[in-house]
Amino acid sequence: MIASFGNNLDDENFRDRVGKFSAKALSRTARDRRPGIYGYVEAMLIPYNGKNKKKLSMRKVFWTNGKRTGSPPPDFETEC
Repeated sequence: MIASFGNNLDDENFRDRVGKFSAKALSRTARDRRPGIYGYVEAMLIPYNGKNKKKLSMRKVFWTNGKRTGSPPPDFETEC
């Protein structure tokens, strides 16, 4: 997440919002979303973006420095 979002990721908001969830709950959500690290990142972005005015795009997770780093999930277009 840090590689994708850098300074756009607010540490305090991240701790407040994602910190409410246990690692077990995040793992379950990640497993339901997609396998691997991308599912885990998406599972953390969902609560982070919840009521945030400045939402972080999931599209940026799959594209870093102009290069494709992973493949988006099948329902990706409906989520962005």
